[in-house]
Amino acid sequence: MKSYKIKSFIYFLLFAIAAFFYNNIEQEQKFQDQITSSEVVDIDTEQLEDADSDELETPVK
Repeated sequence: MKSYKIKSFIYFLLFAIAAFFYNNIEQEQKFQDQITSSEVVDIDTEQLEDADSDELETPVK
């Protein structure tokens, strides 16, 4: 009876550890996705600003 309780406790601890690491990995992936999407927007905005300034500097014929 005692070995069954010990095994159950070990399985529970392993499950809890696995759930903790899975949650942390999942949160990190969501955070990376948010960073990637914000970087894309920043790059596009910078390119648009550069294009607008180039158009303003070109002389009108």
